[in-house]
Amino acid sequence: MGMSEQMHRILESKWHECVRLWTINLLTKMCVYAAIIGLSLLTSCFLLPWSVPNPGEATDAIIRVVLFIHCVAFVVGVFIPRISAASCVIVFAFAFSLTGVSAINKVRLERYIRYSAVYDRFRENVACPIPESVSNLSFQMHVDVPGNLSLKFDIAKSDLDAIIRNLKLRLLAPDDLSNRDDLFRNSSYLPLEGQYELFQGIDEHEDILTLKSNEQHTQAVFRREFKPRCYNK
Repeated sequence: MGMSEQMHRILESKWHECVRLWTINLLTKMCVYAAIIGLSLLTSCFLLPWSVPNPGEATDAIIRVVLFIHCVAFVVGVFIPRISAASCVIVFAFAFSLTGVSAINKVRLERYIRYSAVYDRFRENVACPIPESVSNLSFQMHVDVPGNLSLKFDIAKSDLDAIIRNLKLRLLAPDDLSNRDDLFRNSSYLPLEGQYELFQGIDEHEDILTLKSNEQHTQAVFRREFKPRCYNK
C-alpha cells in the first residue's frame, strides 16, 4: 500500500504539473494572440474606411465579417501547439486577410486610375491607337453635369485635326453650343493657352462630344456628355 500510495502521489504530482504547464501555455498563447488580434483589428479600423469607400448599407456586414474573421483567427491560434514566429504570422495573416485583400485591391485600383485609366478612356472615346504626339494626358474635373468624361492633353496639330475629322466635329461659336448653360461658353472654364476654338458633334450613341482647343491645335480638352441609357429589365 505504501508503494502504491507513493506512485499515486507521483502520478498526481506529474498530472498537476502538466495541467499547470498547459494552463500557463494556454494563457500565454491567449495573451500573445490577443495582442496580435488587437493589432490587426486596430490596423483594420484605419485601413477599411480607405480601402472600402462608401460601402453604404454593406458597412454592418463588413464589420461583422471582419470581427468574425478575427475571432476565428484567435481560436486557430489557441489550437496551435506552440507559440513561435511562424504561428504569430499565421494568426496575423488570417485575421488581417480581408483587410489586406481590400487594401491590395484599392492600391491596384489607385495605380490603374493614376497610370492607365486615362489612356484607356482616351482610346475608347477619342482615338485608338493613341497618337504618338499626345502628352500630358489627364482627367479634368467638371462641375457642369455629373458623370461626364473630360480629358486634357497636348498633341500635334495634324493629329488633332485628324481626330476632329474622325469624330465628325463641327466648329461652333460659344453661343451655338447645344446646351445654353454649357460652361464651355465661359473662356475661363478649363482654360487653354491663348484664344480657343470649340468643336461639337454627336456620336452613334447620341452622346454629345465637345472639344476645346487652342488656335494652334496643339492643346485640347475633350468632353463626352453621356446620354441617359434605358435598359430593358
